Amino acid sequence: MSDKHLSGEEKRRLLKEQFKQDLKLRKEFLNKVQGLRQTQRINKALSDLNPEDDTDDWIQKLNEESAFAEAKADLAMDDTLSKHMDIPIEGPATPRHSEEEMQKIMAESLVEQMKAQMREEAKLSHSEEYLPDDTTPEEDASKSKGTGRKTLGDFD
Repeated sequence: MSDKHLSGEEKRRLLKEQFKQDLKLRKEFLNKVQGLRQTQRINKALSDLNPEDDTDDWIQKLNEESAFAEAKADLAMDDTLSKHMDIPIEGPATPRHSEEEMQKIMAESLVEQMKAQMREEAKLSHSEEYLPDDTTPEEDASKSKGTGRKTLGDFD
C-alpha cells in the first residue's frame, strides 16, 4: 500500500513503530559504547600495572603509612592532654593517672566541650530566631504595639 491510501491511524502506528525501532537502535548503541568504555578502563588499568611490583613492597608501604598516621594521632592526643589538663607528658617519671583515668578525663573534657558548643549554638539560633534584624526586644515590643496589632504579650 502507498502512503496516500493509509488512514491517519495507520500512519500514526507506522510512525510509532519506526520511532520504537530507532529508539531500540540508539539504546543498543549506547550499551555498546558503555561496554567499550568499561573494557577500555580495564585495559588501561591492566597496562598500568607494573609486573615488577611486589606485594611485600605494598604491604610495607601501607605499614609505614599507618604507623605515620598513628604517630600523628598520638602527638595530637598528647598535645590535647597537655593543654587542657596540665598533665606532664614528657619525662620518665611515674604517670599520675592510669590509662583508664586518662580516658575518663578525656571523655569528660570532650563532653564539656560539646555542651559548651551546644549552648553557644542554641544561644545563636535563639537570638536569630526572634531577632532577625539588629533590633532589641524592647524595640520589637514597641514596634508591635505601635501598629495596632496585638501580640502574645498584649493578652496578659
